[in-house]
Amino acid sequence: MTLTPAVAALLGALIGGMGTLASAVLTQKATKSREHELRLWERQAAVYEDVLIAVRGFAVSRREMVRTGAPGEFNAHEHLSEASARVFSKLEIYGSRQAVEAFGVTFEREKAFFIAILDWMGQREPVPEGQTPSRPPVEGADPLWDRVLGAEKACLLADDALSNVLRGEMRRQRPGR
Repeated sequence: MTLTPAVAALLGALIGGMGTLASAVLTQKATKSREHELRLWERQAAVYEDVLIAVRGFAVSRREMVRTGAPGEFNAHEHLSEASARVFSKLEIYGSRQAVEAFGVTFEREKAFFIAILDWMGQREPVPEGQTPSRPPVEGADPLWDRVLGAEKACLLADDALSNVLRGEMRRQRPGR
């Protein structure tokens, strides 16, 4: 069998078409993979944002309790269970192992703070509803209050560690567009 110009043209067109098709398939696959990575990164970023918002909400509540010596409108059970469970569930799906562990430490410190403040509140004179104590507690005057202050410091350290983990991951992992 001889290779005629017509057969050579057909073979060339066939080989060129197959190359074009393979190139298009590989490009589409790479684009789809890159888009998938970007979607996952965006979901992870949204979850990390939710985590930081929740942690900042805890910090504001703690700061106010330490400043005034009263819980105000804060409901520790509702705040610690519902909000944290939702955020923690999302974090377990989209977060890294380090982020999940750091949030777990933050959550445990938060619980310890609220247990300490509830213990302190249980041993003092009740304050009429809607009022704050006449004087906020003083460091060193009450061992239970000192435990509250220590728990708050531990919370701040855990919050900072969690923020550093999340910030580091977001900066390191952003996929290219």
